[in-house]
Amino acid sequence: MKKLLPVITAAITAASAMLVATAPMTLAAETDYEKLIPDVKNRLNIPEEYSEFTYQGISSDESGERYSFRWSKKDADGSIRADVSENGDILSYHTSDYAPEYDYLSADSSTETKAREYTKILLPDLEGDIRLEASAYQYGAIDYDVYLGRNGIEYRDPIGSIGVKSDGTLDSASFSPVALPDEDTSLLISSELAYAQYMISAEPKPVYNSYHDKDDELVIFPVYSISSIKAVSALSGDMVEMENSYGIVTRNSYAAGVAEDAAADMGYKELSESEQQEIARVNNLLSKEKIIKLIEEKLGIKLNDNINSNLYISKTGGTYNFYSYDKDTYTDIRVDAKTGDITNLHINNVPNNKLTQYDFSDKESVKQLISNLAPASADGYEDDSENWDIPENGEGARFIYKVNGIEVAALSAYALKTGDSYSVNISEVSDYKSAEYASPDTFIGTEKAFWVSDLQLKYAKTENGIEAVYMPSDFTDINAQTGKRVNYRNEDPQNTTGYKYSDINDHWIRPTAEKLALAGIGFKGGEFKPEDGVTEALAAEIIRGWRYYYDRNKKYDEETLITRRTAADMFVKGLGYEKLIGSDVFKMPYLDTPDNYSSIAMLKGMGIIASDTEIFRPEDNITRAEFMQMIYNAITAE
Repeated sequence: MKKLLPVITAAITAASAMLVATAPMTLAAETDYEKLIPDVKNRLNIPEEYSEFTYQGISSDESGERYSFRWSKKDADGSIRADVSENGDILSYHTSDYAPEYDYLSADSSTETKAREYTKILLPDLEGDIRLEASAYQYGAIDYDVYLGRNGIEYRDPIGSIGVKSDGTLDSASFSPVALPDEDTSLLISSELAYAQYMISAEPKPVYNSYHDKDDELVIFPVYSISSIKAVSALSGDMVEMENSYGIVTRNSYAAGVAEDAAADMGYKELSESEQQEIARVNNLLSKEKIIKLIEEKLGIKLNDNINSNLYISKTGGTYNFYSYDKDTYTDIRVDAKTGDITNLHINNVPNNKLTQYDFSDKESVKQLISNLAPASADGYEDDSENWDIPENGEGARFIYKVNGIEVAALSAYALKTGDSYSVNISEVSDYKSAEYASPDTFIGTEKAFWVSDLQLKYAKTENGIEAVYMPSDFTDINAQTGKRVNYRNEDPQNTTGYKYSDINDHWIRPTAEKLALAGIGFKGGEFKPEDGVTEALAAEIIRGWRYYYDRNKKYDEETLITRRTAADMFVKGLGYEKLIGSDVFKMPYLDTPDNYSSIAMLKGMGIIASDTEIFRPEDNITRAEFMQMIYNAITAE
């Protein structure tokens, strides 16, 4: 099976590593690029069969100009593309050659060594210390985020990413290198002085965070949240604004570890129409036909027969997504499959829609629109438009959900109109209305909640350019009642579960194992033993860490090792779809799985198992590493 780290991690890497908003291609004088070609071809070790060279032009962005080169095979498919800066840095690389599925069990430190070597080949003049961090296992390669440091101070974001195939060759790369200052660290202010300045100016605020416990109950707890874009200059001691970046997590979004990954849009993407509707029926969700009727009534538009649709299943319900694109006209609508609320829409150049009846410059009119689209989710929102940057030539309003005058993290609603384009996004809040909230009278003061160690010394791009700053650390959420540093489940973020392992430092499962440990899921004893099998009893125990109610009264065998097929059945049962095991409505995705293996088809459709191979090996024993990756994928798939 194909092991995937969270999609949201890959999205973060791409957002922070890739250069965007490039100018249109133009031709440059031959002397501007021809002198670079021999050196670039030699460094990339372009194979002889890639004999056809094409210069594809020049583009530019804030970092300068880059030339685009392409080598292709003469009589066969296959190409290598590279973007090269004026000084010869290879800023991006991509090969169209098929990458065979990665042999993850053989992944070790040599893979990282190859990635480091390639980074130095692509960016030979890069100054500083390079640190690599595995970010994804997909498409036949292991991808690494590339971090840069100097004088013991690291740049806060990855400067790029690089992927290595299973045979050790380069798969892909994308860089946005930075020049770090050669800082005299003796001139930097102390962390104590930075802390004093930060507490005066950063204005920590209380926020209600939330998560679902093992009984699937919503739990609310208060935290003090520090702004992640404010920092203190380590040279001057002045407060500075840092550029927004996906490379640093804003803690007032409360999602950390596994909860962060669960926001990824995964679901029944590979299931057929009949399969999706069977899932909807079993889960008491509204039918697709009923949802379409609600959309047409509320928006006054007609959904044509060719519109694309998907059903995504969540822990508490599901979401229908309808979308179509035709030149300048597009429609993208998401609807709560349980309530029929339209929670997200983007439409452009769609005539006669009812959104034209609302005045987007008037907050009350926008609030009425939100109430009409999502009546089950509209109550409790308060205007927050003054803290919202409306795009140029746009009209609209933004609202946040508050209790006791305090923001509930990650719940917001907005509506925006720009020309003939409309966007609306509404967080679903029904579960939050009946939740319990701690009174502000029980909060400790901020002077007792924050420590000097909450700030870390990093290089960051600020309003003054790249400079050394003291900025919030990765865990800046502080319980407002106890003063303790907490993760998304109100737990100690430093892994107090005891799930720490001495035998997976160079194994592909390590990032997944560490994230699951934060969620309280793992193996006891200090060793992961990734290639060992999994007994029935151990499998049930681990699944209960994810699904507390799973067969709580059943006793499982402590000796028998489970197969990959048995693991699939147990996962489907854990998801609550046991009655669908054996259903003939599911199309089999593998050559070696007969028609009664519907549990495997379901998990394939959900992304819990996602191998690109044609076989599944259902009767092979599943390894502990494979089983835990399935647990992780199951959590993110929800």
